[in-house]
Amino acid sequence: MTPSVIGRRLTLNPGLVFLGLVLWTWLGGPVGAILATPLLIVIVGTVTFSHVFPQHEINLPE
Repeated sequence: MTPSVIGRRLTLNPGLVFLGLVLWTWLGGPVGAILATPLLIVIVGTVTFSHVFPQHEINLPE
């Protein structure tokens, strides 16, 4: 239920939230389970930010 609620509220895919929860629980135990969703939000935000504001100049064909 939690991945579904968090996924809809933060516009994240609930399946991705569930997989992140499983992965971080496996890697970090209870602490990983607590930090799973905040880590996922930071990772998705970083990727989105890097696509919206690229660091290199885009050269279009002429």
